[in-house]
Formats: sequence, C-alpha cells, structure tokens
Amino acid sequence: MRIFVGNLPWSITEEALERLFEPYGLVDSTQIAPASMGSGVRVGFVEMPDTTEAQAAIAGRQGTMLGAQQVTIRASRQQHQKMWLSPALIKRVRVLWLKRS
Repeated sequence: MRIFVGNLPWSITEEALERLFEPYGLVDSTQIAPASMGSGVRVGFVEMPDTTEAQAAIAGRQGTMLGAQQVTIRASRQQHQKMWLSPALIKRVRVLWLKRS
C-alpha cells in the first residue's frame, strides 16, 4: 500500500522517513518528491506491502510532529494511467487527415 506523507520538513531524509514507519511493519520503499515539483510544501511516499500494517501506520502516525510541523498522513490516491495512442492509430489518423485536405 502506498502512503502519502505531506508537509514534511525540508531537513528530513528518505532514511528518516523509513525509520518513522518501520515500527508498524516492513517498508518496501520511501520517496521524497524533489523540490522542483511545484509548491513550497514537501511531500513523500512510503510503500508498505501489508495493507493491515500500512493502515495501522496511518492511524498511528496521524498528528505526528516533525520538527515544528504537523505532517499529513493518508492512503495515497491512485493515479490515473495515461492512455497512449498506438502508432497504428496515429498513422491511420494522419492518413484520414491527409485525405481530408
């Protein structure tokens, strides 16, 4: 299960984020979004293989203060997969477009 962690202090590392969730179970990976991702708020993601452990971690870490900041912790929203046009479809559209001209 992927867990969203928002409002992270700029001083936190991926290793420190992993240690924060380890008491609740196995952590597969942690990722902190690069600073160039937009707003001044720093966010990260924690991947835990066991859903029950991940839900316990979310409940147990709600309201956690890191430094002077209260972090936001919730289940990550699923990202919609982008639909790509196949090369064959692109070729067909070009042919139809050229015929129209």
